Amino acid sequence: MSQWQEAPLGEICNLKAGSVFKLDSQGRKEGDYPFVKVSDMNLTGNEIYIRVANNWITEQERKSLRVNVHPKGATVLAKIGIALTYNRRRLLVRETVVDNNMMSAISSTIQNASRFPAVNAPCAAGNIPTTARRQ
Repeated sequence: MSQWQEAPLGEICNLKAGSVFKLDSQGRKEGDYPFVKVSDMNLTGNEIYIRVANNWITEQERKSLRVNVHPKGATVLAKIGIALTYNRRRLLVRETVVDNNMMSAISSTIQNASRFPAVNAPCAAGNIPTTARRQ
């Protein structure tokens, strides 16, 4: 008998959307927050945890861009496009901003926290896979 239980994702964690990352804000190699894109999941050192990012923003930019900060310990994943089909997940080691092609799952309780919560988001049918709620 399995120790795992099935539950709607919203009962065990909160989902938080990523933010639009304007092109003119991209390219900074240091700052207060890494601004992670799906491609950053493939960087050396990011196999399990997001430790490296190609883009960073300052606190001032975060405020002016009005972007969501995702907490340390959240699980991030792609939410649209072909990257969704790869079923990759990574854990955040610090407060991080993720782009609008990503989202995070934030454990509602310590009891539900694990290395990777069982995020098996259903893919909506169509030309471009997206995460969707079951009907």
